[in-house]
Amino acid sequence: MPMLKRFLDEVNVVNEGDVEVLEYDEVRGLITCKVGSIIYRDLVIRRPFPITNPDFLLFVRQDDGKIAFTVRDANKLRDGVRDIVRRILGRFYFMPTIIKIRSLDTSGDEFVWEVETDRGSTTIRTRGRSSVVSFGSRIVIVDINDVVYQIPDINKLDRRSRKIIESLI
Repeated sequence: MPMLKRFLDEVNVVNEGDVEVLEYDEVRGLITCKVGSIIYRDLVIRRPFPITNPDFLLFVRQDDGKIAFTVRDANKLRDGVRDIVRRILGRFYFMPTIIKIRSLDTSGDEFVWEVETDRGSTTIRTRGRSSVVSFGSRIVIVDINDVVYQIPDINKLDRRSRKIIESLI
């Protein structure tokens, strides 16, 4: 057990509600946070599991690469803090959210999707059903260029889009 305890101490899991943002530089991706009475400067935010658990975040010191603290669920951060963290992450992690599936052509080895994302309309090409992975109600789609698209909750899609995606999983 000593190794597990040491590991847990090193990752320093904090209560999401205790995280405050004092300042941030969205362009450089740096953030200064206060957790309790401790101030952490020049942190970068990392998603160690961007596909399977994108809301688990590491706040890493830029100068030495050590973990300052960890947040288990970014959705539990305060509203203002969560918005800043998402903007910073959005500059470094490109994972568009699919809002609507307009069409899916499944002829041949390649699937061609016409979708509406949070970044606009686009065409996605995938290598068949194996490119669509379900994590409960969350769906991840990886295109032929290894760009990852997500559907955070299949139940929030319109009926037609949900029917199309359910035919593949």
